[in-house]
Amino acid sequence: MSDAGAACAREGDDRMSMEQGWSALNSGDATRAAQIFEQIATTQGGIGAYTGLVRATIAMGNHDQAQGWAQHAASELGGSDGALLMAQVFSERGKRAEAARILQSVLSVSYTH
Repeated sequence: MSDAGAACAREGDDRMSMEQGWSALNSGDATRAAQIFEQIATTQGGIGAYTGLVRATIAMGNHDQAQGWAQHAASELGGSDGALLMAQVFSERGKRAEAARILQSVLSVSYTH
């Protein structure tokens, strides 16, 4: 298989894994979803994998771990994506004021660019 063919095959595998992660999460298997998303996040990164991982760990009740993953995503990805994950974690923890502060910050940056 050519390098391009191998890359396309890997991309297909990644999409399948993401689909499997969302399917597991939607069916209530947050532990399995977290395992899938963590593997993708730690090997390839990407906001989709971190979003799934944060949502799965929240569903498992592991808010501290979810916050850690959101912080990791924010430092790795930069921009507003990681910040929005942090806002989601704070909102789930009942820290609405902190979530609102982050959202206001993201929106003010978005409107100035």
